[in-house]
Amino acid sequence: MSKTTRAGILLRQWIETNGTTQMKLAADLGVSQTAVSAWLCGSEPRATIAGRLQELAGIPLSAWGERIEDEGSIAD
Repeated sequence: MSKTTRAGILLRQWIETNGTTQMKLAADLGVSQTAVSAWLCGSEPRATIAGRLQELAGIPLSAWGERIEDEGSIAD
């Protein structure tokens, strides 16, 4: 198990549920796939990108600072 953010797990779930990829999301947001991968692992995006992810995927801004153990999914 590794530490990530609640947002990272929510983003991973959103990617899987919507049948998209890290590359497609990165292209849609104008960032690199490496940036998306880093967010999934616990890094925080710039505020403007976090806001866009809130609009796109419903990820609350507060979830980026919420560190948790990554077990692959979380309960709502």
